[in-house]
Amino acid sequence: WSSQLFSQTIDEVVLVVDDQAITAREYAVLRILTNQDLPYALVTPEVGDPVTDRIIDDVLLSVHARRIAPEVQIPDSAVTASLLNMAKRGNVTAPQLIAKLESQGVDMQILRASIRQRLLVQEVLGQRIARSIQVTDADIQAYINNRPELRAQTQKKFRASHLVVPIEDGLSKTAIKKLKRVASDVQLKLASGES
Repeated sequence: WSSQLFSQTIDEVVLVVDDQAITAREYAVLRILTNQDLPYALVTPEVGDPVTDRIIDDVLLSVHARRIAPEVQIPDSAVTASLLNMAKRGNVTAPQLIAKLESQGVDMQILRASIRQRLLVQEVLGQRIARSIQVTDADIQAYINNRPELRAQTQKKFRASHLVVPIEDGLSKTAIKKLKRVASDVQLKLASGES
C-alpha cells in the first residue's frame, strides 16, 4: 500500500461579492449569461473589466433581492423558459444549446442556478420597485416639454380613415351593441375635431 497523498483542485473562489463566494466555474457561467458572445472559459476576473463589473452588479442585486423577498420562489418552468429563449436568440434548439454548453464544460446545474438568480432579481424588481413608480400625465408632459426633439414629434397630426374595434368571440349581442355605441361616440368626437 502506498500512503501517498495527492490533491486536486475541484474549483476555486475567484470573486467574493457581499460575502457571497463566486467560484471559477460560476464566474465562467456568469460571463456567458452577461455576454453570450463570450466563450465558456475558466478565467480570473479582472478589475475594471466591464463584464466583471456587470457580474458584480448582478450578484449584488441577487443578494439584495433574496434579503428583501425571501418568499419569492422561481419555478423550474421559468428557468426552462429562459433557456428556451436563449436557444431561440442563438437560432438553435434547446437540446442543441445544452449540448453545445455541456461540450464546452458548462455545468448545467450552475447555469440553471444562475438563471434562477437573474429571474429572481427581475421578479423582485417587478414586484417591489415597479409598483412604487407613479408616473402622472403631468410628469409625461414635463418630460416632453423639456426635450425639443420629442415636442416636435408630438405636434405631428394623423388622419385616420378607419376605426377598428376588436370584438372577442362569444360576446353577447348587448355587449356588441355597446361596443358599436362607443365606436360611434368616438367617431362623432373625431369628426367634431376632438383628439
